[in-house]
Amino acid sequence: MKLKISILLLALCTSNAFAQGWQIPYPAGTPRALNTPGTTMSKANINTFGDQLVAATSIIPGTTATSLGKAEDALFVDGQTGVTALGVRNTTAVTLAANEGANSAIGVNRYGSIYTVMNTANMGSADLTSGVAKIGHAGAAYAQYDGGIPAYGVSNETLALRSAVADKYMPLTTDRFGRLIALPYAPSDQTWHACGTSTAVTSDVVIKASAGATSRIYVTGINCKNTSATVGTTIDFKDAATVISVGGISSSQATAAGSFSTTFPVPLRGTANTALNFAANVAVTSLTCCGVGYTATN
Repeated sequence: MKLKISILLLALCTSNAFAQGWQIPYPAGTPRALNTPGTTMSKANINTFGDQLVAATSIIPGTTATSLGKAEDALFVDGQTGVTALGVRNTTAVTLAANEGANSAIGVNRYGSIYTVMNTANMGSADLTSGVAKIGHAGAAYAQYDGGIPAYGVSNETLALRSAVADKYMPLTTDRFGRLIALPYAPSDQTWHACGTSTAVTSDVVIKASAGATSRIYVTGINCKNTSATVGTTIDFKDAATVISVGGISSSQATAAGSFSTTFPVPLRGTANTALNFAANVAVTSLTCCGVGYTATN
């Protein structure tokens, strides 16, 4: 009876050891591998009752639907078993692999989102066509159906302030049809409109005062009105004392409604810290000139 119990225990122990992927060594201490886990163990793999069991050096996970392993390039099947891939959280991105071609952990933020870089340096031609990253200027030409990320704006029936502080990110502004709302030259807080009046003099009169030591005056339009009923005059428009444009109202136009108006497709560009002036070349009774434009630092 004792002999039967001993044989049964030996069978259970060796069967369990085999199921765990263990090895049974020869008496001399050299391990001899058992058969592949999951198959029937041969008697040839056992030497003596007192042999020591040692841990296996590798595990074959299998590639079936319920196995943890999956074969490379095999098609995905719904409901398959797998292992969750964990990433390394980095509030600030740091180097996780010091050498090119080394194995690396996946970097994630505190929400588990994977850090990505849209880098075209190592992309092939197929990647450049279907990927969202594109190489500018010297890269591949535009092709129909190229992949990309759409740029969205914020629809505004009435223009509203989107950022109260300079140098902050903000969305583009569109109308309700998706058309981008834009000014032709500058933001509204940099535009100006100003006037000056010359009364029976030919000296310089200021239209727009200096914008400051680091800013220039740009002029997009000028209009003038001459109230003299009989006398016309030519007009010089000046960057300080330098004439940058001219106009005038002739004697045939010199009525109570006599006027001069012009716009500049390319804005007149003044110099930094300089006023926009005008001067009548004939001392008419009253000549008023107004200008519109914007100020900028370049």
